[in-house]
Amino acid sequence: HEMLPRDDQGGSIRLRALADGLLANGYAVDVFVREPLPRLTPGGERPTRAAVDLTYGAMRVFSDEPSLRGYLPVLGGAYDVLISSLWFWRDFAVSEVQPIPPLVQRALNADGRIPHIVVTDDIHYERCRSTEADKSLWRRVRPVERDIWASAEYTKVFVSEQDMRRAAAEAGLAPAQAARTMTFLPYMLRPERLPRSLPRSGASNVVFFGSAHPANVQALEALVSMANANAQAGGAS
Repeated sequence: HEMLPRDDQGGSIRLRALADGLLANGYAVDVFVREPLPRLTPGGERPTRAAVDLTYGAMRVFSDEPSLRGYLPVLGGAYDVLISSLWFWRDFAVSEVQPIPPLVQRALNADGRIPHIVVTDDIHYERCRSTEADKSLWRRVRPVERDIWASAEYTKVFVSEQDMRRAAAEAGLAPAQAARTMTFLPYMLRPERLPRSLPRSGASNVVFFGSAHPANVQALEALVSMANANAQAGGAS
């Protein structure tokens, strides 16, 4: 994963939910990140590992340098399955910060029996094309993503069916081919109760800034649905 799995960052919510599900089913979970762990004391040395408590247990977090060269050699044969994240605007132009899935796959080439799952929350080159001023960047990112989508070495997990179909078309895969190595898991949170910041009764005005991506729409619909259910339970209209 690119960064430490904090509980206040959108990019880590999916990782934490996935890890919690694995822990609930009896698996041990280790996470390797490119981000340094915080110092235990001001000016002190940074630790290289830590534990993050989740609902069903704790996952171990190991901090590595951006190239991940510290831990990649030990992956093969050490785990039953490997899950890597595909992050924003990664290509091979900067050798120290290459996309994680190909780096992991190279480490696995000596032992192809270990399943490799790639999790992505977007079709990144499309987002890059619409947001970045450097219009050459998305053209470098696109073939990196396309090669991953087309490869049979990975199982790809998308955030929506729309993204999965878009990636399959980009890779030139027929539906039957895509079904062998692609699936989707909606990016949904199911909190047990509403956040305290939401009103318990009465009416409220909500504004959303962002794209009409299916994952965003589903999250907003879930939020409104929970708010309405909470209001009805409290006798408000």
